[in-house]
Amino acid sequence: MKLGLNAWIDESIHAPSADPGFYILATAISDSSRTERTRERLHMLVFTGQERLHSRNESPKRRVQIVDAIASTSLTHVIVLAEVEARRQE
Repeated sequence: MKLGLNAWIDESIHAPSADPGFYILATAISDSSRTERTRERLHMLVFTGQERLHSRNESPKRRVQIVDAIASTSLTHVIVLAEVEARRQE
């Protein structure tokens, strides 16, 4: 059995024309022994014809369902927020 950690990471920049905007980096970390179970649980939320879960493609009600499913897992969640200037966003 392979021991270690797995992490899933996503980022988002919201830089409106009026500064400051903000940058979000979200990470979910799992012990590798729980990775397959976590993937199976989240894969159950993917609709037929859908490639993957992504909040921008989901309704607000569905986003809540997905967030609740992720929050109910035994993952460690790390979220980093930082201000970002719209004119300096890469």
